[in-house]
Amino acid sequence: LTGHEFYAHDDAARRRLGMPTVDRHRYARETGWAIRALCKYYDVTGDQHALQLAQGGTHWALANRRLPEGGYRHDTSDRGGPSLDDSLAMTQAFLALYRSTGERSWLTQATGTLDFIDRKFRDAKAGFIAAPVNKQDRGVFSEPMRLPDQNAAMVRAANMANRYSGNPHYRAMALH
Repeated sequence: LTGHEFYAHDDAARRRLGMPTVDRHRYARETGWAIRALCKYYDVTGDQHALQLAQGGTHWALANRRLPEGGYRHDTSDRGGPSLDDSLAMTQAFLALYRSTGERSWLTQATGTLDFIDRKFRDAKAGFIAAPVNKQDRGVFSEPMRLPDQNAAMVRAANMANRYSGNPHYRAMALH
């Protein structure tokens, strides 16, 4: 039973059906979001445990979701991936860790992931596409899709990488 099917019913019918299955997968995008939140919490409170959790999540993502060419896959395997969202969320996580700790290795991870994004998701016209186009697989986009929220986040991440690293390539990415 999917969530869409479950929530289409009223409360009484939902109770008869029982709760839908909880998704227990561990995704790169959501891991990146959690890391950023933990870093922000650390920045505000100084809570070392939050920073340790953020670093632990990052080490997990590096070991379990990083692709050989530098980006991140969504889950254990990606049918039709990778997608911009996962690598972008991890870039943001690395930038947050760099901001919180000052450790240059996190900035290196962020810029390496941005380089992957630039190679894999750059649209020749402008911006970045959500996923690579593969017309043989029905599970991915058949035409390039540029999503405004992802592109706005890309601008912010690339601009931040430019500010932190001084590398004009990341400013050019933001302008693209």
